[in-house]
Amino acid sequence: MLSLELLGPIRARRDEMVLAVPAGKTRTLLALLLLEPGAAVSRERMVGELWGDVTPPSAAANLRNYLSKLRLWLANSTHDDDGGRLLIQRRNGWQLALGDVPVEVDVFAFEKHLERARAAVRAGDPHTASGRLRRAVTLYRGAPMQDVPQGRMLSGRAGALTAKWLGAVEEYVAVLLELTQYEAARVVLHEFLAGQPYRERAWGQLMVACGNSGDVQGALRAYATARRGLVDGLGVEPSAELTNLYQQILRGEPAVRLAASAASAPRRAEPVCS
Repeated sequence: MLSLELLGPIRARRDEMVLAVPAGKTRTLLALLLLEPGAAVSRERMVGELWGDVTPPSAAANLRNYLSKLRLWLANSTHDDDGGRLLIQRRNGWQLALGDVPVEVDVFAFEKHLERARAAVRAGDPHTASGRLRRAVTLYRGAPMQDVPQGRMLSGRAGALTAKWLGAVEEYVAVLLELTQYEAARVVLHEFLAGQPYRERAWGQLMVACGNSGDVQGALRAYATARRGLVDGLGVEPSAELTNLYQQILRGEPAVRLAASAASAPRRAEPVCS
């Protein structure tokens, strides 16, 4: 089994043995082709990703060199004779053809778990959803392809994957709250919010988890921490939804009301672009 991981620093493993990954622009081509399974990536797209809007005169020769290095790496990594059947030149570009090779790409495993978790939620099966979401969110090891030189396409895909992961963590916590697994939710949220201090839905979920586990003071501290971060970091007050949830906790309203408030998904504050 060849495992290729893009959700964090790029990593390749074969039968649990870590493999060295090509560096530089060859690494960029590997990521670009991996994210287009079964499809050819055109020369124009490759050149645009590698050099942006300024294409050097040597681009064609350099591209052939990078593709040759990638083919050799694939041959060594999969025990293919020469890699020729794995990196195929098509009329409209190059295709990574891994259909005959046992391979797993973490991006697609993540998306499959997320899709099946959402189907389980729709079917009223929170236990299955919880397991799928847990597997999905734990695949994320950091900013996608963070050690891959990225052009516009890979940068855009990395941003989209991060956004999916952020949402998936909050979906996972929502299912844990539904299952009344408040302590498990708190553990996930404390780690998540340490790196994502402006996610208001997550702060609301932490308030609910604390309040429903009997830690009202913890719920109030969570609101105070969220408000301080939003005001000091972004210059904005918490959303009406988060403030209303705080007022509910102060009034000692029942847990079911608190859970309903968390499900409303308070606005997510984002830094203002300069």
